[in-house]
Amino acid sequence: MATWTKFYVNTADVQGLTARLKSLSGIATATYSSFPKDHYASFLMGDPLPSYLVFTATQPRWVTVVYNSAHKLPEWCKQLSSEFKTKVIITMAQSVSMYYYFALYENGELKRELEYCYSEDFEPVNFGEPLACEQGATLKVVQTEEADDDSFDFDDIEKYCEHFGLTIQRNYHEYEWTVIKGKSTAKTTGQYLKSLQKPWWKFWS
Repeated sequence: MATWTKFYVNTADVQGLTARLKSLSGIATATYSSFPKDHYASFLMGDPLPSYLVFTATQPRWVTVVYNSAHKLPEWCKQLSSEFKTKVIITMAQSVSMYYYFALYENGELKRELEYCYSEDFEPVNFGEPLACEQGATLKVVQTEEADDDSFDFDDIEKYCEHFGLTIQRNYHEYEWTVIKGKSTAKTTGQYLKSLQKPWWKFWS
């Protein structure tokens, strides 16, 4: 894992969700395919709203939405969780910077939010009542390079999602995906790497 930005909607209404994502993104056309090979190179620099959404039901009543920006999408999550009367979970991670984010929305309200970055001075976010799976755990920022039992990382994100019956690591090649792709004025990582004439695998070095 290098960069991970995904949200999950607890619904079986994929058709209704498709219509709503078109409306939120302002992109009118949807296509269907295997997971597109160009999605990761289309990741937008900074944190603009996404212009490239790829989604499918990866398990009953959970739709996985992979998107191409680092935006936390609070308004989208509030609206979707309210309109579908359901839960929306957003997860973000960046392994090189040791950044991890989890948020739970339910019926239009933000219920839980955790945000940590261990590679720089960062004010952590720890909002909302702890989930049942957190009972007895104390989260804090890791101040050294060594892992700590109290650290918040990708394993915790997986655990929190599993608490809601959601498995987030899937073989994407097993599914057909709905693709909503538009244009953005923001530069993509692919364009940035091309301007540097730097191999993609050296981007985070």
